[in-house]
Amino acid sequence: MNFCKLLLAVACLAVFTTANATPPIRPMDGSVIKVIVTGGPNAGTYNLTSAETTCSRNATGANSFGNQYSTRAATGLTSVQLIIGDAKKAASGSTSDCYLSIRFGKLIGGTKYEFGKLPASFGGEDTGGKGTAGLSGSGNTTTSTIEGTTKSGVKIQVTIQCRSVLDLGNKLNQN
Repeated sequence: MNFCKLLLAVACLAVFTTANATPPIRPMDGSVIKVIVTGGPNAGTYNLTSAETTCSRNATGANSFGNQYSTRAATGLTSVQLIIGDAKKAASGSTSDCYLSIRFGKLIGGTKYEFGKLPASFGGEDTGGKGTAGLSGSGNTTTSTIEGTTKSGVKIQVTIQCRSVLDLGNKLNQN
């Protein structure tokens, strides 16, 4: 009988240790993304959530802000990529120094809509579309609002509520 009690105690300890070894994702982490597409075959409103961090600071250059949301799904809105070159300017109102890409369907081969200009560190390609981006809040409660029109005339509005932000500081920009 003592052996059974010992075995039960070890099993309970193992479960308790395993449960505490990997902390659960906090409900405040991640992002909430709303995308409105006007025009084209994918017109509509899309609401996305991610329990994982999708927002970053200083990842594409000093004082930059971005979002990288992607899923492995084969249908629907599967990717929202944002790069704001000057986060301080975006926080003081808005800036046209931004790039936005959204994709429907497979990440390779799906339908992509984009506007803005990529930073020089990414080739500096101008997509032909135009848009603006603004930032509000600070720390892990930053909201970005992006509006623009693609080269083909599709209008896109995106609001990204970041509940956690990965800040890389100037680490990527140092030699």
